[in-house]
Amino acid sequence: PCLFQIQVAMAIYCDWKDVVACTPTGSGKTLSFWIPLIMVQADGLKKLMIVVTPLNLLGQQNVDDLALVHIQAIAINSENNSVSS
Repeated sequence: PCLFQIQVAMAIYCDWKDVVACTPTGSGKTLSFWIPLIMVQADGLKKLMIVVTPLNLLGQQNVDDLALVHIQAIAINSENNSVSS
């Protein structure tokens, strides 16, 4: 990980602060929130994280990729929002 990824991950995991990460496309923002999610799972903690993405496809890709490492996630967007989601 690079410095900004570590800084974002630490702000999330250590302090559970709201974080906004604005960096260019392809710079690794996804890893910034994956790191604390993996740490939470490894530590057996129960935490909720809300990640806002600009594209429905990106949200679904995150859900699919997180499922591969046994982290539960859902993507809610204009196509699937309902009272139950």
